[in-house]
Amino acid sequence: MNFQLMLEAFEEYRLMDVPSSALNETIESLQQAFINSKEKAVLSFINEAVVGSMRFTV
Repeated sequence: MNFQLMLEAFEEYRLMDVPSSALNETIESLQQAFINSKEKAVLSFINEAVVGSMRFTV
């Protein structure tokens, strides 16, 4: 998953009364979620560039 893309996507919510928790995540916390099989991810590409992502649990 492109970590920088995620941060950019949620930046507009930083100053909201209830900001997105995505802005507080670290690369390490994301890696652990995937390593421990707690979460899965789907990436969307256009011309080999990541343009979107989705994380989910089963």
